[in-house]
Amino acid sequence: MQLPYSDELEIQYLSRLFDNTSECYKFFWFQAIVTKVLEGKSVLTYEELIDEMIADAWYMVTEYHLNLGPRDTLERVVHDIQKISGMKSSEKKSVLIEYLNHCQNPEINRPKRTLTRNVPYRLQAPFMHQLKEKAGKCLNRSW
Repeated sequence: MQLPYSDELEIQYLSRLFDNTSECYKFFWFQAIVTKVLEGKSVLTYEELIDEMIADAWYMVTEYHLNLGPRDTLERVVHDIQKISGMKSSEKKSVLIEYLNHCQNPEINRPKRTLTRNVPYRLQAPFMHQLKEKAGKCLNRSW
């Protein structure tokens, strides 16, 4: 993906986020962040973002049976929520997010934790080389 040049941002790292898109979680994570920022939020929790991802994937997965990837946890949790909750594919996003906020079912919370552990880490990978370089420079300084 080619993004416009910026003097202030390391655009090449941001554009690398979407280098490997065999799994759709990257798109849903990025969309969740953009949605929350557009709502005026500047501090977000992983749970808010994961719930937003699930709600955004809901209709595509439940109504159109969209396959999000070969081993996609997001798709699996959407199917599990529909089976457990009995919600229709046309359920309002706000109802779904409210359900997720109050859900205590381990069959739903377990894959949500898996997403929380893996998605942010995998999306930060393009930036890691730069972060490792900076950390190395700091460690190698003489004091």
